[in-house]
Formats: sequence, structure tokens, C-alpha cells
Amino acid sequence: MGVEVTRNLRLVDEDELGTIEFSGKNFQRRIDIVLKGSSSTDLPGSPNTIWVEVKSLKGKENRTREVFKKSNWAPWAMNGSKYSYHRQFYLDRVGNTDINTIEDYKQSSDFEWWIQKFRKRTVEGYTEEHFDTAATELEKLPTGGVNLHI
Repeated sequence: MGVEVTRNLRLVDEDELGTIEFSGKNFQRRIDIVLKGSSSTDLPGSPNTIWVEVKSLKGKENRTREVFKKSNWAPWAMNGSKYSYHRQFYLDRVGNTDINTIEDYKQSSDFEWWIQKFRKRTVEGYTEEHFDTAATELEKLPTGGVNLHI
């Protein structure tokens, strides 16, 4: 359905009483690949699309030098960087979330991250330990957004 598709996503605020309203914060997310889901709709960005992020990540170079950095996966500082793996993953979750209390804002029915497992003569991909570390970081909420939720 598309390659390098841009979507605008917005977040909501929740106060101490549980009232949810639009926070006024919009973020852009460029999805590598948008696939058609299992429904028959052809509308791009409809809830029947699947967002796919494709990564090719080095774990080691020259078979000894570790290039994986936990900091590459650290929680996104919403008031700071425009790019991080955490930002991408978090906004993919936002696009996959149905915010019925505001309006039907769900933009995808699913999202997937495809990470190439490669091995060249001098470069190795991520190990299971690398993936575990990355997953632990991705579970955290971004920083710098007071009461912002997906």
C-alpha cells in the first residue's frame, strides 16, 4: 500500500480524574512499509493496515568490537530529539492504539519490526542479549511529556 509513508500522530493528556483530551502535540512518523491488512478496505492509514519498520543493525564489527549501544534504545525525550529507535517504536504503538474517548483515531491494525539477521565476514548482527536489552528499553514510556499517553 505504500513505502516511506508519513503519518501525523497525536497524543492525549490524562488528568488526575482520568479525563482525557487532546494534548495539542502532533508528531510525524514515517513508516517504511504500509501493508494491507485482512480487511477489504483500500484506504491508506485505515485500521486495516499493517505498519512495518525494517532495520539492519550491527552488533559487532571485526568480530570483536562491540557496536551495540543500549543508549541507542533509551527512552525518547519528547522535548528533545526528533529521531530515535524508541521514538519510532512508541509512535508505532500510538498509531496502533484506539483512542475512542476522543474519536476513532486508530491508524493501523498492527505494526511489526523486521530486523535483518545478517553476518558478513567482518560484521555481525544483534545477539539475543542485544534484543533483550533493546526490548527492555522499548517497554519504557518517553520522557519529557507530562501525563501524555497513547
